[in-house]
Formats: sequence, structure tokens, C-alpha cells
Amino acid sequence: MASNSLICDTEQWNDLKGHVSEIQKTHLRDLMNDDDRCQSMMVKYDGIILDYSRQRVQQDTIAKLFELAKVGATGKTLKDVVAIGIGGSFLGPLFVQTALQTDPEAAECAKGRQLRL
Repeated sequence: MASNSLICDTEQWNDLKGHVSEIQKTHLRDLMNDDDRCQSMMVKYDGIILDYSRQRVQQDTIAKLFELAKVGATGKTLKDVVAIGIGGSFLGPLFVQTALQTDPEAAECAKGRQLRL
């Protein structure tokens, strides 16, 4: 963000917040009735597949999240990640961290970064 204002004070945050109150009224079962949902809610990039189809989101939700991310972006490299697991468990993030350390390319990309559990 360009200023020291909080991201929750932005127009994009309020837009997403309004959208959330609408999407909460929608059941995932109803969203899954869309035959094209699996393909349209899947993103592939550089060998990674992200499948949003089983989440209570729509294309509009993803677009609003990206708009919010643009506002919150500083252009600085991420150096620290704070991972808070469900119920306080750190095992999921620790598993991912350990798995990525075994891949030389991933380990090289992670140099200088720290995961705090």
C-alpha cells in the first residue's frame, strides 16, 4: 500500500466484505451444480495446481481477492511466514516445509526466508 493506512480501510476490503455476506447465503452444493465449475475454478502455474472448486467462492470472489492483494502489495520480497494451524497445530505447515526442503530448487528459492511455527 502506498500509505500507512490499514488494508481493512480500503474500498477493496469493503467490496470483498460485502461480497462475503452475499456468498455466505449460498450453499456449496448449489455451486457444485455448475458443470463447468471444476475447470473454471482450477489454476495451473509452473507445475502447481490450485483447485478452488470445493470452496464456497465464485469467479467474482477470486477477482475481488486479487484486487485486494494488489492494494496490499508492497513490492517487497516475503522473508517471514507465520503459519497458524487449525486448533493451533503446526504439523501441516511443518510437513510442507520439510517436503519443500528436499527439493533442491525449492530449497534454493527459500534461502533467506524463515517459517515461524
